[in-house]
This record gives sequence, C-alpha cells and structure tokens, in this order.
Amino acid sequence: MSFVEIFGLTISQIVGDVNFKEFANKGGIQSFVLGSVGYVAVATMMIVSLQNSSILVVNNAWNGLNSILENLIAYFYLGERFKSIWQYIGILFIIFGIYLLKLPLVKNIPFHFPPFFPKNHTPN
Repeated sequence: MSFVEIFGLTISQIVGDVNFKEFANKGGIQSFVLGSVGYVAVATMMIVSLQNSSILVVNNAWNGLNSILENLIAYFYLGERFKSIWQYIGILFIIFGIYLLKLPLVKNIPFHFPPFFPKNHTPN
C-alpha cells in the first residue's frame, strides 16, 4: 500500500459519491454510470491497496485522506466553514495521524491480480 494508491481510492470514492448524489437528487444515466464507475474503481483500488498490507492501515489511511480532501472541497468549493476552532484542530490531528501511519509514496512490491480459484483451494 502506498500514498498514491490511497489517493486513487479516495478520488474514486469522491467521484462515486458526487455522481450518486447527483443521480439520487436529479436522476440521469450519466451520473448513474459515473457513480458506478467510481465504485468499481473503489473495489479495484481496495484490492490493490490491501495486497501486502493490513486492513487497519489501509482503512485508516483511506478514511483520513478522504476526510481531508472532502473537507477541502467543502471549504473552498462549497464555502462551508466549521463553527469552532476545535474542529479545525481536529483536522490537524487527522493529518498528523496519516503521517504517523508512515505511508510510502509508492509501493515497493508490484501488484499482481490474485486468482479467483487458487490451486490449493478446496471448495466446501
């Protein structure tokens, strides 16, 4: 898992969320298709991110980066603001938490797509 993979996972989720919100409120095949593509990308990036990593690290990095990016969009694009300085301090803690996870920028181990039916797997 790397920062680049978690960033891709986060962007994929944001694309899915924004387009499904658009579809839910206004309809339209384009927003439905783009939302679906976003979530197929989420599943793909999750597989890539979890290979040779742990759910604990991947999930926390994803949640943290997603929180930061969506907050930036809400602040700069939508003009939203927190009501308390403590909420901004909370965002700083999220950034510090991501730093403490020690994410490498890129993955050192190349990705390989796992087989659907491993050779040593016996069905129940």
